[in-house]
Amino acid sequence: MRLSELAERLGCRLEGDGGLEIHRVAGLEQAGEGDLTFFANRKYAAALRRTRASAVSIGEDAPPAPCAMLRTRH
Repeated sequence: MRLSELAERLGCRLEGDGGLEIHRVAGLEQAGEGDLTFFANRKYAAALRRTRASAVSIGEDAPPAPCAMLRTRH
């Protein structure tokens, strides 16, 4: 599924390439190309900076990630 489709379905603000194909969900440290991960706890900020995920679901006020982001209030 394209990242732009996920953003629309989940009601998130997309930052980055909406054409990315997402194939699965994985943890910050396990994620790779084609994966969506999530960031919810600032104690994992170092893992966020190192993630190899294609995209991350992340809070509105969270630091930027090194990949596309789905910004959400929840």
